[in-house]
Amino acid sequence: MKIILNDIGFGPHSIGVLAKVIKKSSGSSPSFLELKSNNIGDEGAKKLSGILKVATSLVHVDLRSNEISNAGLMHLLTSVGESKSIATFLIGNVNSM
Repeated sequence: MKIILNDIGFGPHSIGVLAKVIKKSSGSSPSFLELKSNNIGDEGAKKLSGILKVATSLVHVDLRSNEISNAGLMHLLTSVGESKSIATFLIGNVNSM
């Protein structure tokens, strides 16, 4: 399953909803998650890091242009590092605070 939600104004609250959906879809976890050009920010990155830990079939994550600072990036990188499935992790435009 692919989840592609680019440039739709996705923010931290939306990530919380997405996390609940993915956790409940245990038999059909996504393999592809693309959330480019949204407003996830550090709060959303922290929530998303929880998704990355439980989505065992996730191999591709694209979070480019999401207003994520180094603090949010650290949460994500910890989860990606612990993941046994993520092969591609794209992030860019990380703003230092």
